[in-house]
Amino acid sequence: MKVDNLNKSISSLETVKKTFQRDLLSDLRKILKIESKLINSVETADKFQTKYKLNEAIKSVHKQQHELQINAVKESQEIYRMASSKVEKLTGLLQAQLQEISAKTVEVKRLCNGQLPSSESFPFKSDFEKILSLSLEQILEAIIDFQARLECMKNCDSEVLTNYHQRQANVEQLKKSIENKSIQEKNVEAEILNVFNKWEPQLTQLIETINAKFSEFMDSIEYVGEVVLSRKEAIDFESYGIQIMVQYRKDAKLQTLDKYIQSGGERAVAIAIYSLSLQHVTHVPFRCVDEINQGMDAKNERHIFDLLLKEATKQGSAQYLFVTPKLLRDLSYNQHLCVSVVHNSGSIKPDTYFPLN
Repeated sequence: MKVDNLNKSISSLETVKKTFQRDLLSDLRKILKIESKLINSVETADKFQTKYKLNEAIKSVHKQQHELQINAVKESQEIYRMASSKVEKLTGLLQAQLQEISAKTVEVKRLCNGQLPSSESFPFKSDFEKILSLSLEQILEAIIDFQARLECMKNCDSEVLTNYHQRQANVEQLKKSIENKSIQEKNVEAEILNVFNKWEPQLTQLIETINAKFSEFMDSIEYVGEVVLSRKEAIDFESYGIQIMVQYRKDAKLQTLDKYIQSGGERAVAIAIYSLSLQHVTHVPFRCVDEINQGMDAKNERHIFDLLLKEATKQGSAQYLFVTPKLLRDLSYNQHLCVSVVHNSGSIKPDTYFPLN
């Protein structure tokens, strides 16, 4: 019996234990829910606190901006007030200027036969257009200048003005004449240049031909020579000339043919050879040279005579008349050469014959 009661008691304890555990679990769940709600409430409160602080900060910023805008509005109002004052002053000045311009316009019309600068018949239109291109400072200077002129013209004689206008007309006429002359000068220069461009190459070629022959002849007698065109500028025709350059000694340099540098015989050699060189560019029926061998030594005279004989007796060459008071002995002759000896004596018979051999 006791055992049964004891078993019942134990069974009852188990039931109580399970009931307690179940109630405890239920209470724990309720506590967890309450804690969860409490946490949510704390988080919500924290969010509200943060939002409140943010709103306060925004409120402070807006307040500062509002104060700045108020200050800006006040400054704008002050600027507007000052600008309005300036506009009023400028308006007053403008009205005064307009009145002055109106008075000046009436004065201009009175002085210019009722014409204004905008009119085509305005007597001083060109002068007025020049003034329009000036700056304000330049216009003020011009006004002072014109006022000074007016002061000087108060006691001016009408005849002086007439002479002035006449001379001014003469000056304009001279300017036009100068312009026309300048145009004519340019046309003449263009024509000269056109002719020069055609003529200069031919002249250069002619000089080169003479130079080639002159150099060849000088070299044949063991000398050096050149013929060049001498000039200062291309179109300075007065400075044009033929310059003969010679070298008679090997240790010397080419020098201009000059009476102060070369001897008379050396100059005679150069002139004789230059004359021979010219026959290749000029065509004449005959040539005459007089005493070209005077002043030459025997060597040069023989060389020149040989060159003259060779060139003068070529086929198609012009006839040469060589006049000289003397000749060297044993010169070279050929069948194309004719020697005429002139004697001034009463003892010479007219039928006397001098054979070449």
